[in-house]
Amino acid sequence: MMKSSMKLGNRVESRRNKHRLDKISNLPDELLVIILSFLPTWYGVRTSILSRRWRYLFTLTDCLYFDDEPFKHRGPIMRIEMVDSRRFENFVYKVLELHKISPIRKFSLVCRAIYSYVHLNAWVKHAIQKEVQEIHYHYDIYEGELPYDLITCKTLVKLSVIGYKHHGIKIPKSSWLPNLKILHLNSVRFGDDYRSTKSDYHSTERLLSSCEFLEELTLDNCVLSTKGHVTISLGQLKVLKIKQCSVENGFFEIEAPKLAYLTYYSTVGVKIVPLWKYSCSLVKTELHLYSSADDRDILRDVAYKTTELHFVADYIREGLYHRCLFSKPPQNESLLPFSCNAKVIEVNDFCGYDGSSLLLLGHLLRNARVLKKLIVRKCHGFDDMEKARQLSKDLLMLPRASSDCSMLVLNYNGVTSS
Repeated sequence: MMKSSMKLGNRVESRRNKHRLDKISNLPDELLVIILSFLPTWYGVRTSILSRRWRYLFTLTDCLYFDDEPFKHRGPIMRIEMVDSRRFENFVYKVLELHKISPIRKFSLVCRAIYSYVHLNAWVKHAIQKEVQEIHYHYDIYEGELPYDLITCKTLVKLSVIGYKHHGIKIPKSSWLPNLKILHLNSVRFGDDYRSTKSDYHSTERLLSSCEFLEELTLDNCVLSTKGHVTISLGQLKVLKIKQCSVENGFFEIEAPKLAYLTYYSTVGVKIVPLWKYSCSLVKTELHLYSSADDRDILRDVAYKTTELHFVADYIREGLYHRCLFSKPPQNESLLPFSCNAKVIEVNDFCGYDGSSLLLLGHLLRNARVLKKLIVRKCHGFDDMEKARQLSKDLLMLPRASSDCSMLVLNYNGVTSS
């Protein structure tokens, strides 16, 4: 009798412990749905086998993340990993059929295999019909064209597109995104090419001009195309990032009177309308400059308007200092006096071997009257102790216009340099 009562007591205690450990089951359905909305949809669907309660919870999330990565398998030829595209297609269609919530807050589609545009367009269109606010579209396989419905969506607030690194996704020639505030384009090639007729150029201008309320724009490894000199006005733009882009057949000028944050890699054919024309003040600027007349203008302009200035000195080549700061301006162009109003200047990958970086930094310091802090981070290969000490001495000896300026010299890993 005593043994049976002890067994019963152990079972009761075990259930209590299990109940204490399974705290997630005590949460209300609303909170569980929020948790599921942070998971890739594949994992959300797998929770449906836990119990009856979990069976359809994934259909109530307002975020859908489709990625064909979990559908990879070893192929018959050389056992190379391949995506079971048919299985992934069936999975997406089944989830969309069961999904009940509208509007959708976020829709993400990441594809590593080749899919028919019939399927891609149908999946995107489903999200658009449910008044989606944010779309992440990553088609990492070969050159194609974005779904037309995607770039004419009236409810989109954020759009992120990533294409194939060698070819890029093409953007159709017409677009309209009246409520878009954030646009990120990576490895995108606009629809114009050398076969286009004269009237087909300017798809870049048409896309950006259709985003009337755009506040953040990132162009990374994109191929822009136009013919002639085109000015794109983005009246609400606050954040602009241009990285590793190229321009075919023309020249772009971006007008952004409210710009506050700028990241700029030298791009021939893209120019920022001089910021000194506007009352805006840049909060933070990151520059990766080569030797060009456009770089000279951007450097002068940014130093005059920014509060926090970041350089990647590895991009500074011999001659940039002279060409940026001392070269004669083109005919009929006035030379704007150089003035640096930055309070913080940070220089990364600083070597100083050829003297260009040191000269440029010295000129900035002589003109930075309100500078509070200078941070110099040495490049990774700067391991010669004698040269490193000499560089630190050279930096400390640079004359500074600001009497309140403190200097910090760091190694590439962030450790204070000796």
